[in-house]
Amino acid sequence: MPEKDAGLWKSLYDALPPILPWVSTLMLSMIATAAQYAAKVRAGEVFSVRALILDAVICIFVGICTHMLCEAAGITGYGRSALVAISAHMGTRSMLIYERWRDRVLGVEVER
Repeated sequence: MPEKDAGLWKSLYDALPPILPWVSTLMLSMIATAAQYAAKVRAGEVFSVRALILDAVICIFVGICTHMLCEAAGITGYGRSALVAISAHMGTRSMLIYERWRDRVLGVEVER
């Protein structure tokens, strides 16, 4: 007699463990974005939804890149979560540092 299918909930439960690290990375990146942008607004920057969305895209991108690097290096658990949160929080700053480095390496003059 053929076995019965366990159903939708069993399938979802089986599919959840591989997805959870990515979901946690996304959530940590979004929380880091909120903290980083709140600090900018407190420092005197005018609140702008457009700037918030841009910062979110950058921070989530940096968080996902960090997650992939941690996977490649074999870092899991709390260590990966800490690295993702810190790098996502520093997302826009790290992009600014990269742009400065890129301009210096390529010899581009920056107008001030």
